[in-house]
Amino acid sequence: MRLTDLALQRLPHPQKGQKTYRDDVVPGFGLRVGTRSKTFVVMYGAQRRLKTIGKYPDVSLSDARREAKRFLAIQGDKKRSRAFPDARWVYLDECLERIRPATIQQYTRCLHLLDFKADVSEITRADLTPYLRVPHATISFKTFFNWCIRNDLIDRNPLVGERVTIPKARTRVLTPKEIKMVWHYNDPPFSDILKLLILTGQRRGEITAIQPEWITDVLTIPASVTKNKHEHIIPYGQLTKQYLHPYSFNGWSKSKARLDKVIQIPHWTIHDIRRSYATIHASIGTPIHITEKLLNHVSGTHAGIVGVYQRHAYMGEMKHAVSTYEDYISKITAV
Repeated sequence: MRLTDLALQRLPHPQKGQKTYRDDVVPGFGLRVGTRSKTFVVMYGAQRRLKTIGKYPDVSLSDARREAKRFLAIQGDKKRSRAFPDARWVYLDECLERIRPATIQQYTRCLHLLDFKADVSEITRADLTPYLRVPHATISFKTFFNWCIRNDLIDRNPLVGERVTIPKARTRVLTPKEIKMVWHYNDPPFSDILKLLILTGQRRGEITAIQPEWITDVLTIPASVTKNKHEHIIPYGQLTKQYLHPYSFNGWSKSKARLDKVIQIPHWTIHDIRRSYATIHASIGTPIHITEKLLNHVSGTHAGIVGVYQRHAYMGEMKHAVSTYEDYISKITAV
Protein backbone atom coordinates (compact mmCIF):
# COMPACT_ATOMS: atom_id res chain seq x y z
CA MET A 1 0.00 0.00 0.00
CA ARG A 2 1.02 3.62 -0.34
CA LEU A 3 1.59 4.82 3.20
CA THR A 4 0.03 8.21 3.98
CA ASP A 5 -0.45 10.10 7.23
CA LEU A 6 -4.17 9.35 7.16
CA ALA A 7 -3.55 5.66 6.51
CA LEU A 8 -1.07 5.47 9.40
CA GLN A 9 -3.63 6.94 11.78
CA ARG A 10 -6.30 4.46 10.70
CA LEU A 11 -4.24 1.27 10.75
CA PRO A 12 -5.66 -0.82 13.65
CA HIS A 13 -3.58 -2.45 16.37
CA PRO A 14 -3.88 -6.27 16.28
CA GLN A 15 -5.07 -8.06 19.38
CA LYS A 16 -1.87 -10.08 19.42
CA GLY A 17 1.38 -10.26 17.50
CA GLN A 18 2.28 -7.66 14.89
CA LYS A 19 1.64 -6.88 11.24
CA THR A 20 3.90 -5.09 8.76
CA TYR A 21 2.52 -2.82 6.02
CA ARG A 22 4.91 -2.31 3.08
CA ASP A 23 5.20 1.03 1.34
CA ASP A 24 4.78 1.22 -2.45
CA VAL A 25 6.88 4.41 -2.64
CA VAL A 26 10.16 3.18 -1.10
CA PRO A 27 10.90 -0.54 -1.56
CA GLY A 28 11.75 -2.23 1.73
CA PHE A 29 10.24 0.57 3.80
CA GLY A 30 7.16 -0.04 5.89
CA LEU A 31 5.30 0.26 9.17
CA ARG A 32 5.20 -2.54 11.73
CA VAL A 33 2.05 -2.35 13.85
CA GLY A 34 2.01 -4.08 17.23
CA THR A 35 -0.60 -4.29 19.96
CA ARG A 36 0.43 -0.93 21.40
CA SER A 37 2.82 0.81 19.03
CA LYS A 38 3.55 1.56 15.38
CA THR A 39 7.17 1.49 14.25
CA PHE A 40 8.82 2.45 10.97
CA VAL A 41 11.17 -0.23 9.62
CA VAL A 42 13.26 -0.85 6.52
CA MET A 43 14.27 -4.24 5.14
CA TYR A 44 17.60 -4.52 3.33
CA GLY A 45 20.26 -6.91 2.04
CA ALA A 46 20.17 -10.42 0.63
CA GLN A 47 19.32 -11.82 4.07
CA ARG A 48 16.40 -9.39 4.40
CA ARG A 49 17.62 -7.82 7.60
CA LEU A 50 15.31 -5.41 9.36
CA LYS A 51 16.33 -2.00 10.70
CA THR A 52 14.12 0.03 13.04
CA ILE A 53 13.89 3.71 12.13
CA GLY A 54 11.62 5.04 14.86
CA LYS A 55 8.17 5.01 16.36
CA TYR A 56 5.18 6.76 14.83
CA PRO A 57 4.14 9.55 15.48
CA ASP A 58 7.40 10.51 17.25
CA VAL A 59 9.01 10.21 13.83
CA SER A 60 6.99 11.64 10.94
CA LEU A 61 6.29 9.68 7.77
CA SER A 62 8.32 12.07 5.62
CA ASP A 63 11.34 11.90 7.96
CA ALA A 64 11.10 8.10 8.13
CA ARG A 65 10.98 7.82 4.33
CA ARG A 66 13.97 10.12 4.04
CA GLU A 67 15.99 8.06 6.52
CA ALA A 68 14.99 4.84 4.73
CA LYS A 69 16.19 6.23 1.39
CA ARG A 70 19.47 7.34 2.97
CA PHE A 71 20.01 3.99 4.64
CA LEU A 72 19.17 2.00 1.51
CA ALA A 73 21.49 4.18 -0.56
CA ILE A 74 24.33 3.10 1.71
CA GLN A 75 23.39 -0.45 2.70
CA GLY A 76 20.98 -1.67 0.05
CA ASP A 77 23.07 -1.20 -3.10
CA LYS A 78 26.67 -1.61 -2.02
CA LYS A 79 28.17 -1.11 -5.44
CA ARG A 80 26.44 2.21 -6.03
CA SER A 81 26.70 3.52 -2.49
CA ARG A 82 30.48 2.91 -2.40
CA ALA A 83 31.17 5.03 -5.46
CA PHE A 84 32.73 8.27 -4.21
CA PRO A 85 30.25 10.66 -5.97
CA ASP A 86 27.29 8.73 -4.53
CA ALA A 87 28.74 8.47 -1.03
CA ARG A 88 29.54 12.17 -1.17
CA TRP A 89 25.95 13.00 -2.18
CA VAL A 90 24.44 10.92 0.63
CA TYR A 91 26.86 12.42 3.16
CA LEU A 92 26.14 16.05 2.19
CA ASP A 93 22.40 15.33 2.14
CA GLU A 94 22.63 14.01 5.69
CA CYS A 95 24.65 17.06 6.78
CA LEU A 96 21.69 19.29 5.88
CA GLU A 97 19.85 17.99 8.95
CA ARG A 98 22.48 18.83 11.56
CA ILE A 99 25.14 21.28 10.36
CA ARG A 100 25.19 25.05 9.82
CA PRO A 101 24.73 26.18 6.19
CA ALA A 102 28.17 27.84 6.10
CA THR A 103 29.85 24.58 7.16
CA ILE A 104 27.87 22.61 4.56
CA GLN A 105 29.04 25.05 1.90
CA GLN A 106 32.63 24.46 3.01
CA TYR A 107 32.22 20.66 2.94
CA THR A 108 30.54 20.81 -0.47
CA ARG A 109 33.22 23.03 -2.00
CA CYS A 110 36.11 20.96 -0.61
CA LEU A 111 34.70 17.51 -1.38
CA HIS A 112 33.96 18.52 -4.98
CA LEU A 113 37.64 19.34 -5.48
CA LEU A 114 38.26 15.60 -5.85
CA ASP A 115 37.25 14.18 -9.23
CA PHE A 116 37.13 10.48 -8.35
CA LYS A 117 34.57 8.09 -9.83
CA ALA A 118 35.69 4.74 -8.39
CA ASP A 119 34.93 3.01 -5.10
CA VAL A 120 35.39 5.33 -2.12
CA SER A 121 37.56 2.66 -0.45
CA GLU A 122 40.10 3.00 -3.28
CA ILE A 123 40.91 6.64 -2.46
CA THR A 124 44.47 6.94 -1.17
CA ARG A 125 46.40 9.65 0.60
CA ALA A 126 48.22 10.31 -2.69
CA ASP A 127 44.88 11.11 -4.39
CA LEU A 128 44.19 13.72 -1.69
CA THR A 129 47.66 15.24 -1.33
CA PRO A 130 47.11 18.10 -3.84
CA TYR A 131 44.22 19.39 -1.71
CA LEU A 132 45.74 19.07 1.75
CA ARG A 133 47.55 22.39 1.68
CA VAL A 134 44.25 24.02 2.63
CA PRO A 135 43.29 23.27 6.29
CA HIS A 136 39.55 23.43 5.60
CA ALA A 137 39.90 20.85 2.83
CA THR A 138 41.83 18.49 5.10
CA ILE A 139 39.20 18.82 7.82
CA SER A 140 36.38 18.30 5.32
CA PHE A 141 37.93 15.10 3.89
CA LYS A 142 38.81 13.68 7.31
CA THR A 143 35.26 14.27 8.54
CA PHE A 144 33.81 12.66 5.41
CA PHE A 145 35.99 9.55 5.71
CA ASN A 146 35.11 9.17 9.39
CA TRP A 147 31.45 9.18 8.31
CA CYS A 148 32.28 6.51 5.72
CA ILE A 149 33.78 4.33 8.46
CA ARG A 150 30.68 4.73 10.65
CA ASN A 151 28.53 3.64 7.69
CA ASP A 152 30.72 0.62 6.82
CA LEU A 153 31.85 2.04 3.48
CA ILE A 154 35.56 1.89 4.30
CA ASP A 155 37.66 0.24 7.00
CA ARG A 156 40.28 2.94 7.50
CA ASN A 157 40.52 6.71 7.06
CA PRO A 158 43.23 7.39 4.44
CA LEU A 159 44.03 10.62 6.29
CA VAL A 160 44.48 9.08 9.71
CA GLY A 161 47.39 10.84 11.42
CA GLU A 162 47.26 13.77 9.00
CA ARG A 163 47.86 16.94 10.98
CA VAL A 164 45.80 20.03 10.35
CA THR A 165 47.57 23.33 10.84
CA ILE A 166 45.01 26.00 11.61
CA PRO A 167 46.19 29.56 10.90
CA LYS A 168 46.67 31.68 13.99
CA ALA A 169 43.61 33.62 15.07
CA ARG A 170 43.55 37.13 13.70
CA THR A 171 44.19 39.99 16.11
CA ARG A 172 43.77 42.84 13.62
CA VAL A 173 41.88 45.82 15.04
CA LEU A 174 41.02 48.90 13.00
CA THR A 175 42.41 52.19 14.31
CA PRO A 176 40.10 55.20 14.79
CA LYS A 177 41.56 56.70 11.60
CA GLU A 178 40.82 53.52 9.65
CA ILE A 179 37.27 53.33 11.03
CA LYS A 180 36.74 56.90 9.87
CA MET A 181 37.96 55.98 6.37
CA VAL A 182 35.55 53.04 6.19
CA TRP A 183 32.73 55.17 7.60
CA HIS A 184 33.02 57.83 4.92
CA TYR A 185 33.31 55.38 2.04
CA ASN A 186 30.25 55.79 -0.18
CA ASP A 187 28.93 52.78 -2.11
CA PRO A 188 25.37 51.95 -0.99
CA PRO A 189 24.08 49.56 0.12
CA PHE A 190 27.51 48.09 0.95
CA SER A 191 28.74 51.23 2.68
CA ASP A 192 25.55 51.47 4.77
CA ILE A 193 25.97 47.85 5.82
CA LEU A 194 29.54 48.62 6.89
CA LYS A 195 28.26 51.46 9.07
CA LEU A 196 25.76 49.11 10.67
CA LEU A 197 28.51 46.56 11.31
CA ILE A 198 30.61 49.28 12.95
CA LEU A 199 27.68 50.41 15.09
CA THR A 200 26.42 47.01 16.23
CA GLY A 201 29.41 44.66 16.07
CA GLN A 202 27.18 41.89 14.76
CA ARG A 203 28.15 39.31 12.16
CA ARG A 204 27.58 40.28 8.56
CA GLY A 205 25.26 37.34 7.92
CA GLU A 206 23.05 38.46 10.80
CA ILE A 207 22.91 42.05 9.55
CA THR A 208 22.05 41.19 5.94
CA ALA A 209 19.37 38.76 7.17
CA ILE A 210 17.44 41.47 9.06
CA GLN A 211 13.66 41.37 8.57
CA PRO A 212 11.25 44.27 9.32
CA GLU A 213 9.61 42.37 12.18
CA TRP A 214 12.96 42.07 13.98
CA ILE A 215 13.09 45.83 14.48
CA THR A 216 11.04 47.28 17.35
CA ASP A 217 12.47 49.36 20.19
CA VAL A 218 15.24 46.74 20.14
CA LEU A 219 16.77 44.54 17.45
CA THR A 220 15.86 40.87 17.89
CA ILE A 221 17.91 38.38 15.90
CA PRO A 222 16.24 34.93 16.05
CA ALA A 223 18.10 31.80 17.09
CA SER A 224 17.75 30.36 13.59
CA VAL A 225 20.09 33.07 12.27
CA THR A 226 22.69 33.49 15.02
CA LYS A 227 25.88 31.42 14.96
CA ASN A 228 25.40 30.01 18.47
CA LYS A 229 21.64 29.36 17.97
CA HIS A 230 20.71 31.70 20.83
CA GLU A 231 18.17 34.47 20.26
CA HIS A 232 19.92 37.83 20.49
CA ILE A 233 18.18 41.00 21.69
CA ILE A 234 20.15 44.23 21.60
CA PRO A 235 19.24 47.91 22.03
CA TYR A 236 20.25 50.56 19.52
CA GLY A 237 20.57 54.34 19.47
CA GLN A 238 19.58 57.13 17.11
CA LEU A 239 22.73 56.87 15.02
CA THR A 240 22.20 53.15 14.42
CA LYS A 241 18.52 53.71 13.67
CA GLN A 242 19.45 55.61 10.49
CA TYR A 243 20.92 52.46 8.96
CA LEU A 244 18.80 49.79 10.64
CA HIS A 245 16.56 48.31 7.96
CA PRO A 246 16.45 45.17 5.77
CA TYR A 247 19.18 44.77 3.15
CA SER A 248 19.21 42.55 0.09
CA PHE A 249 22.91 42.01 -0.51
CA ASN A 250 25.38 39.24 -1.33
CA GLY A 251 28.23 40.89 -3.27
CA TRP A 252 30.79 40.92 -0.48
CA SER A 253 33.93 40.03 -2.45
CA LYS A 254 33.43 42.46 -5.32
CA SER A 255 32.30 45.27 -3.02
CA LYS A 256 35.27 44.77 -0.69
CA ALA A 257 37.61 44.79 -3.71
CA ARG A 258 36.16 48.13 -4.87
CA LEU A 259 36.57 49.55 -1.38
CA ASP A 260 40.21 48.46 -1.18
CA LYS A 261 40.95 50.37 -4.38
CA VAL A 262 39.56 53.57 -2.90
CA ILE A 263 40.86 53.50 0.67
CA GLN A 264 44.29 52.17 1.60
CA ILE A 265 43.91 50.05 4.73
CA PRO A 266 46.48 47.23 4.96
CA HIS A 267 45.62 43.60 5.70
CA TRP A 268 42.07 43.91 6.97
CA THR A 269 38.88 41.89 6.65
CA ILE A 270 35.22 42.66 7.25
CA HIS A 271 35.24 40.53 10.40
CA ASP A 272 37.96 42.78 11.87
CA ILE A 273 35.17 45.31 12.42
CA ARG A 274 33.58 43.02 15.01
CA ARG A 275 36.89 42.66 16.85
CA SER A 276 37.35 46.43 16.70
CA TYR A 277 33.87 46.88 18.20
CA ALA A 278 34.84 44.83 21.25
CA THR A 279 38.16 46.64 21.58
CA ILE A 280 36.52 50.06 21.52
CA HIS A 281 34.05 49.01 24.21
CA ALA A 282 36.98 48.00 26.40
CA SER A 283 38.64 51.37 25.81
CA ILE A 284 35.53 53.35 26.77
CA GLY A 285 35.01 51.38 29.98
CA THR A 286 32.23 48.93 29.04
CA PRO A 287 32.39 45.93 31.42
CA ILE A 288 33.42 42.74 29.64
CA HIS A 289 30.20 40.91 30.51
CA ILE A 290 28.16 43.71 28.87
CA THR A 291 30.32 43.60 25.74
CA GLU A 292 29.77 39.84 25.58
CA LYS A 293 26.02 40.35 25.88
CA LEU A 294 26.12 42.87 23.04
CA LEU A 295 28.11 40.41 20.89
CA ASN A 296 25.95 37.42 21.87
CA HIS A 297 28.94 35.53 23.24
CA VAL A 298 28.08 32.57 25.47
CA SER A 299 31.57 31.14 25.93
CA GLY A 300 32.99 33.82 28.22
CA THR A 301 31.59 35.20 31.45
CA HIS A 302 28.12 33.87 30.56
CA ALA A 303 29.26 30.30 29.82
CA GLY A 304 28.12 27.10 31.50
CA ILE A 305 26.06 27.21 34.67
CA VAL A 306 26.34 31.00 34.81
CA GLY A 307 24.54 31.29 31.48
CA VAL A 308 21.81 28.92 32.60
CA TYR A 309 20.98 30.66 35.86
CA GLN A 310 21.86 34.26 34.98
CA ARG A 311 18.45 35.57 33.89
CA HIS A 312 19.31 39.26 34.24
CA ALA A 313 19.21 40.65 30.70
CA TYR A 314 21.39 43.69 31.52
CA MET A 315 19.22 45.74 29.15
CA GLY A 316 19.79 48.97 31.08
CA GLU A 317 23.55 48.48 31.11
CA MET A 318 23.52 47.56 27.43
CA LYS A 319 21.60 50.73 26.52
CA HIS A 320 24.12 52.84 28.41
CA ALA A 321 27.03 51.08 26.67
CA VAL A 322 25.42 51.55 23.25
CA SER A 323 24.86 55.26 23.90
CA THR A 324 28.46 55.77 25.00
CA TYR A 325 29.72 53.79 22.03
CA GLU A 326 27.66 55.80 19.51
CA ASP A 327 29.01 59.03 21.02
CA TYR A 328 32.53 57.70 20.50
CA ILE A 329 31.87 56.70 16.87
CA SER A 330 30.28 60.10 16.16
CA LYS A 331 33.38 61.79 17.57
CA ILE A 332 36.00 59.82 15.62
CA THR A 333 34.08 59.95 12.33
CA ALA A 334 33.32 63.66 12.45
CA VAL A 335 34.56 65.56 9.42
